Amino acid sequence: MISKLLYQAFEIYWWIIIIKVFLEWIPNVNWDRQPVKTLALLVDPYLEIFSKFTTLPSGLSLSPIIALILLRLIQVNLVALLAHFGL
Repeated sequence: MISKLLYQAFEIYWWIIIIKVFLEWIPNVNWDRQPVKTLALLVDPYLEIFSKFTTLPSGLSLSPIIALILLRLIQVNLVALLAHFGL
């Protein structure tokens, strides 16, 4: 039961990151208004961990890709571990 809830929580966070990344491509998004402000507050701390190491000289940031890959790896392994113990 816990593993299913955790799996869903990771999935929701995954899609929040995807939505935030797509919104960054829209030039007229006001990041001080709701609901995009909440998206930024939820996602930016996690993405900032990777932005220091994954920005290319061209200015392109690979942090969302790296963050999503790591998030998926954590999700799969943690859910499998909990399911192994019957949680």
